[in-house]
Amino acid sequence: MPSKHAKKLACEIVVDQFGEQVGKVCQTLVFKGQHSLPDLGRVTELTPPQLRNCVLVLSQHNCVQAYRVEPDAENPRTRPQVLYVALVSRILQRLRFPRMLLHVKEELGPDAEAVLEGLIEHGRLSVGQLVERASARTEDEAERSAQSEGVKEAFKQLVQARYVEKAPQAEPVLPPASEGDTKKGTRINARARAAAAKASVVESEEARAVRLSAVSDFDRFRLPSSVLGLENGAPTAAETKALSRTKRKREAELAEQAAQAAKQKADEEELVWRVNYDEFTRRFRHEAMSEFVEERMGPTAGAAVRTMLTETRGQEQSVAEKASGPVSVEAIHTILRSSPAGSALPKSSIRTALEQLAEEGSAMVTKENELGGGTYAVDMAHVVAEMRERELESVVRNRFGQGACRIFRLLRMKRMLEQKQIGEMAMIPIKDTRQLLYTLLKGHYVSLQELAKTADHVASRTFYLWRVNIPQVSEHALDEMYHGASNLRNRLQHELAQEKELLSICDDMAAGNAAGEHGSHVTLTSAQRERLEQFRQVAAVLESSLLALEKMIMLFSDF
Repeated sequence: MPSKHAKKLACEIVVDQFGEQVGKVCQTLVFKGQHSLPDLGRVTELTPPQLRNCVLVLSQHNCVQAYRVEPDAENPRTRPQVLYVALVSRILQRLRFPRMLLHVKEELGPDAEAVLEGLIEHGRLSVGQLVERASARTEDEAERSAQSEGVKEAFKQLVQARYVEKAPQAEPVLPPASEGDTKKGTRINARARAAAAKASVVESEEARAVRLSAVSDFDRFRLPSSVLGLENGAPTAAETKALSRTKRKREAELAEQAAQAAKQKADEEELVWRVNYDEFTRRFRHEAMSEFVEERMGPTAGAAVRTMLTETRGQEQSVAEKASGPVSVEAIHTILRSSPAGSALPKSSIRTALEQLAEEGSAMVTKENELGGGTYAVDMAHVVAEMRERELESVVRNRFGQGACRIFRLLRMKRMLEQKQIGEMAMIPIKDTRQLLYTLLKGHYVSLQELAKTADHVASRTFYLWRVNIPQVSEHALDEMYHGASNLRNRLQHELAQEKELLSICDDMAAGNAAGEHGSHVTLTSAQRERLEQFRQVAAVLESSLLALEKMIMLFSDF
């Protein structure tokens, strides 16, 4: 369940990118749960055309999922209705778009980046629309043909790398609720039923709607024939030879085959594609884990873990997979030897690094068996847990000081300690220990547990133990990150509004230079140049801080 600040940030992103009316619809769905179209109209007070356009924009950009609810078997007179659910996690992942574009540009090149940029800008597009978008930039027929082929090749690479997928079903059908929830002849209070729906049923229906709307992996990444160069539907030589030798039958079979090819082409032209957020999250997760292992255990261990994650990526069923597939030392050495960076690494160094990673102290990988010089698997859940704990310690150190970080680390290692034990083991005076503990308690980074010897809970016969609840602290830290990201975005918007006039002058100057008007009369004074330079520095700091904070959000929310 998204926190309050996460919902607030999601609504701010939608308002910033799509406008106030779309933001009003999104805010209703985010804070008040699923709604039908008539209910949305009554709450938002928008006209039917405005409401339909807003819902269409949200659906087009993967911010809302619609699903159809069939009538209940006990009450067949009820009509089926279409409900809309806000996908808060997908909206928040829009902060990741700049990093996605940079990642694709570095891996697949600028053509793939341009295709991905089109999908980000428009939400969902067909292959034909992507080609038209690229062809509209030039009027030369030869360049258009070359760009069309370039777009198809870049699109093919994106689909094969699973960065792009087919859009899910528009309105999956949800069957009516099962009768096992209530006993026969038992009446449930309407207020209790509504409370139960708010607590669990709505959430499970959201997850169920997203799951049912998903396309199977085989269809999700199957390339259309127009991209593969088979759009004409002509039979191959083997197919032609297999056809009947009778002329009339052969003509009939060819006509039927041509009709099927035309129908397939028409169906493929209607298919729309979108960005596969999960694949980007998986790649970023693997990259972050490899960098963490390299920082902790050295470049050889980092290269081995990176190779293991790359080789077993296709076996992962979900983004937050707990462990990778097993890979042998022989296979890791063969793969690294073919790469420039790992060509000089001997097999013994790789085996030693993996044995160190499998030791009880680190336990970042697990040894499965002795085949191929030893087969190992990355314990991804353990690596992610250590990454989160390191970030939490960094947050505590930056907010409360080195002494508080020492206490936090001590409690994390020892589970539960009394105040006197903490002071002695952390080598901090008891007075400072007490002050730091209550400061951390106020910030929700530690908790206090009371263990009474007697039933009257007298203080003299009660132990007070301090502890760190990592899941609870992680959830609180994530909520603070969402709050910080919202503040950074608001500050950036404020700076843009303050310098709106100056930025407008810069846009006019850029437009004049692009049109060849080098002698334009629009110039900046020395004071305006100084303000512009100061604004650029502030904006750069805010944007880089937002990107760094988004990485931490991804670690605690998606990894």
